[in-house]
Amino acid sequence: RLRELKESFEQKKKHSEILQAELKIALLEKAELENKLQQQSILSAQELKAEKVKL
Repeated sequence: RLRELKESFEQKKKHSEILQAELKIALLEKAELENKLQQQSILSAQELKAEKVKL
């Protein structure tokens, strides 16, 4: 019985570690997308400025 509990605990611990790793990956991907979006926003603003200068 004790061994079963220990095995169950180890499985849950591994599962928890996997979920934490997946969360870290998702947060990194989110940060990467936010950076890309910010860069696009900056580029758009620069292009808009350039267009105004042309006018």
